[in-house]
Amino acid sequence: MKIDIEFEAGGHLNTLYCRAGSVQRYNNMGKNSIVKFGILTRLFRNLRLLFPLVRDYWKGTYRDASLKSVVIFLVALAYIISPIDLIPDYIIGLGQIDDAAILGLSLYFIEKDLKKYKEWKDRHG
Repeated sequence: MKIDIEFEAGGHLNTLYCRAGSVQRYNNMGKNSIVKFGILTRLFRNLRLLFPLVRDYWKGTYRDASLKSVVIFLVALAYIISPIDLIPDYIIGLGQIDDAAILGLSLYFIEKDLKKYKEWKDRHG
């Protein structure tokens, strides 16, 4: 089985190539030269944007996030931190699946605000 994951780091397009237990990284690959997993790429991109968004929202430099997005993020964070889960965390491997699903769903629901934040951040540095 072969998996290629495209990501951007340091202003360069990178590829993480995985095949049956081995992992290799190729830098600066062209966009058409690899297989992209859109949902996984979006998840990592959104997760990387989430932390600066929270920081800028907390400092007051960015306040254009909708109330719905703030509430969804806070509920997701409370669920992930809470010891009460649908699948208990002490079940190694399975216990973290519900936390990951909640995080992924919350990122999906706040994606529009994350895109607005990225545009704002690109304009304001």
